[in-house]
Amino acid sequence: KPKRANYWYGSYNNRAQIYFAKTAHTRYTITLHSDIKDVFGNDLGRDYRFGFTTGDFAPSATVLRSNGAISAYDSYLRPVKVAVRYRNVDQLHFRLYALPKVSPDALERWDRKPMAGAELLREWDQKLAHPDDNQFHVALIPLAGQGKSLAEGFYRLLVSAPGQNDYKHRSGFNYKDDFRFLVTPYNIVLKSSATGALVWVTDLRTGEPVAGVPLRLFRDKGVLDGVTDADGLWRTTFAEAVSPWKKVTVFSNPQA
Repeated sequence: KPKRANYWYGSYNNRAQIYFAKTAHTRYTITLHSDIKDVFGNDLGRDYRFGFTTGDFAPSATVLRSNGAISAYDSYLRPVKVAVRYRNVDQLHFRLYALPKVSPDALERWDRKPMAGAELLREWDQKLAHPDDNQFHVALIPLAGQGKSLAEGFYRLLVSAPGQNDYKHRSGFNYKDDFRFLVTPYNIVLKSSATGALVWVTDLRTGEPVAGVPLRLFRDKGVLDGVTDADGLWRTTFAEAVSPWKKVTVFSNPQA
């Protein structure tokens, strides 16, 4: 018996829907009691029962990420690993790209089109444990390969699930994911207003301010470059005031 069920009724089509968490290979019986009444006050008269039996869960896989469009990884942590949550999938295919200097809009663009200047670093298949037990699992996948590490910078990881012929036949599963992320040794705090911005950069390992870090700030009126001072600070004034509601983004710029 489910611990909780949610009910929804649509008056525009006189349809009721019941939602509840299901388990695989389980028989469920739903009973409509005899005292249920229609809109005219007529009751059902007798209990009505119907049921169904569930099969396997549909294959599922997703790269776990932060709430933002771009995730960040501490470059001090070696090797960099990505977490993949999956169910009823036995293998995933990965393609890892290093990205050139790009804008936040390009990083946040949700399509799988090639990015100009992107360099394919590695392409591989990853076998997964527990491929068909109808349970969710999380696999930590090292990205750089044996004995290698990822340098500071932006990356794009394309993930797909080829070879899932049985699952495709049953459920049309064709998983693809596009994961953009940054590897950096810095924590960056940004405060912006209509007329300027203040950026503070600290080291992720020590927590100390970092001097001499090249920064690139993006806003709707253009791009600004700067370098942190001895206190890890960079202050900049906008030549033209902007709406405080407009997005302002700043990145450490290892390629500057």
